[in-house]
Amino acid sequence: MEKLQAIVSLRAAGYNQAVLRTWFREPKGWLEERIARHQAIRDDLLDLFRDAGMPTREPQAGSYLFPMLPPLAVGPLDFVQLLRHQADVIVTAGTEFGPCPNNIRLNFSQVHAAAVAGGRRIVEMAHRYRK
Repeated sequence: MEKLQAIVSLRAAGYNQAVLRTWFREPKGWLEERIARHQAIRDDLLDLFRDAGMPTREPQAGSYLFPMLPPLAVGPLDFVQLLRHQADVIVTAGTEFGPCPNNIRLNFSQVHAAAVAGGRRIVEMAHRYRK
């Protein structure tokens, strides 16, 4: 189910893409405001992870971050499960995207406060399980 969820979440079906046409009929300035809010979430999370010593590349598009985990006392796949069960945060292991065993991938297209709170819980868990 987790693999199916990852596949379904990574792609928008054609019928969902039709909704995008309505975005171009929104009130003047709506899209620019949405982009600015989205970038604010991204920037706050980048600052949070980088300040915690978790290198994270700034995405040029999309709503995903790929922070690198510090050396942990548990394996990365176990850490992903610990995040889900102990911190109520769902991320994908970096190994799903290539030879990146020390990275996690997370979506940040949500409520600003919720995204930052989830990011803080990731940092706290990384600190808790750090070698």
